[in-house]
Amino acid sequence: MADDGVLGEKTIWADMGVISGTHVKHLPDLVGRGNLAPELARRIDDLSLKGGSLWVANMVVNELPQLTLAPELNQPGTELTVTVLNADTPQLLELMRDVHTFRTHPTDPDHFAGLWIICQDVRDQTRVRPDGRHVLYFNVQVPAPEEHRDGPLAVNQARDEIVENCKAVVRKYAPNMTDDKYVEVFVNSPYDSSIRNMGFVGGQWMGLRESENEWGVNKPLPELARYRTPIDGLYLCHQTSHPGGLCLIAVPYNLMHILHEDYPEISATTPDWWYPSPWHITDEQGGTA
Repeated sequence: MADDGVLGEKTIWADMGVISGTHVKHLPDLVGRGNLAPELARRIDDLSLKGGSLWVANMVVNELPQLTLAPELNQPGTELTVTVLNADTPQLLELMRDVHTFRTHPTDPDHFAGLWIICQDVRDQTRVRPDGRHVLYFNVQVPAPEEHRDGPLAVNQARDEIVENCKAVVRKYAPNMTDDKYVEVFVNSPYDSSIRNMGFVGGQWMGLRESENEWGVNKPLPELARYRTPIDGLYLCHQTSHPGGLCLIAVPYNLMHILHEDYPEISATTPDWWYPSPWHITDEQGGTA
């Protein structure tokens, strides 16, 4: 397809195609703006690359959380690598209200919804010094710096408060995690990321800002939320697609469910190593809505 390609014909004839590794903001020019509704092309152009919305902390601890709700996971060899706390719907809605309506970071521990705790060194000791310590990796949703009602440095100035709230949430589910269990704390705010991570688009790992109409399953836009584009048979698979960020296998894994729905021949030829998620909601079950 390159201008110096050996083929004279620059057309690909296919029933289906997946665009991968291409930022959503390139989509209008890649497919031709005449193939998209002008309003959708404008909204893609308006997607902001300024400022991420994920506050990150790595906390060195000398003991792993002992979850009271799942004591069977407190035994050696059964520890969870990833735990999500405060993840019920009312708490998630309260977090969305804080971030998008009040335009502030959560200040009530009960509003620290969907708090991710990742402990990768449980399975890979090369990620931590061999002295019996572990690293707990936290993610908290906050406003992008430019959108915070108290200014772009507000989250940085609330660093210690946010750290203490994270500890309080963990202590609620794992009472053993008292202050003496935390050895060191390293924080990376969205503002910090915009300065440090110049190799990332927009300086942050999500690929674009998460604003209210692009939250969660609406990422990157509701019209593109299930990886389909307005062009029949063309799909977008990128870190800007749901769930977004990093180089998550979840993006192509989710896309496979959509291709299964749209193409019976794909369902008939799927390799044995791929299996559908029991939590996937099909279009017939209301997934698009």
